[in-house]
Amino acid sequence: NDIFLNDVLPYFVISENVDNWREKFYNMFIPITMYRSQRDSALYIAKNIKKYLNVSYSHQIRVPDLGVKESMSTHRATCTGLSILLIYALRSVSIPARMAGIIWKDGGAHNWVEAFYSDEWHMLEYAENDEDSGWMIQRLERQNFEQDMQRVFVTSFLPTKLIFFMSWNCKLQQSRQIKSVKPYFQDFTMYFSSFQFQYSRQIYAVDATKRYQQIIELDKRRNKLFIGVFVRNQQKSTVIYVDEIDYVTKAGAFDDLFQIQVEIGQKLLVQIQNQKIEVQINKKITVIRCLDGKVEI
Repeated sequence: NDIFLNDVLPYFVISENVDNWREKFYNMFIPITMYRSQRDSALYIAKNIKKYLNVSYSHQIRVPDLGVKESMSTHRATCTGLSILLIYALRSVSIPARMAGIIWKDGGAHNWVEAFYSDEWHMLEYAENDEDSGWMIQRLERQNFEQDMQRVFVTSFLPTKLIFFMSWNCKLQQSRQIKSVKPYFQDFTMYFSSFQFQYSRQIYAVDATKRYQQIIELDKRRNKLFIGVFVRNQQKSTVIYVDEIDYVTKAGAFDDLFQIQVEIGQKLLVQIQNQKIEVQINKKITVIRCLDGKVEI
């Protein structure tokens, strides 16, 4: 069907170098997914992929859209490169997957993964164990979705009327209707319709904003515990324990914290770097930061 042709069979995601990835990833991930449901398989791969590939987040890379070979040889990738790896891993075991992207209202951009199971698309992130949730949902709430450049778009291998925006792989040309404007990287509120983008490789897109508005409304009814471990103002990937269950925090951006779904009134025993603290969940969002060994709630 169209989903298989569009989101399983394709051998590339966006503008990355095309490597011979499918057989290698199939042999790596089929043993751990062959007896799991598609949902359990997708969540397991998303949570544990870092253990298998040994690739971590970094903005100090050659280009954002690294291919598999370069990401795995350097052990580093941006959110775009990490998303490419997760999409390949999912596609290798016949789980439909595609890339989603957004340009933030307050500057910068982000890419993540969508996987299709349980008859609908779900948002996943590299090395995270939750679906349709996380730090990004709170940031999506600040978007002005009436502006074209602030909407959520997902990739499509099959032709559509939209083009997936890739800031690293395009040239911007001013339209004839506008005489003077700021460059696109300084003003993220401009409309796609006002400009012409020229890409070295053109990737089609689908507007997924409406579904993310629904995810935002659902997320508002959830309670969350965010945890981050920092050393000299850099977030580090560290093993922690919440009620004796081990988790791995994230490395990367300051606001990109590891998240656990919790219940109001719940008491949790949290262990971070040999420090044990009891946390009473009394509000919708609770944040724990360990800054150079000092725990703050």
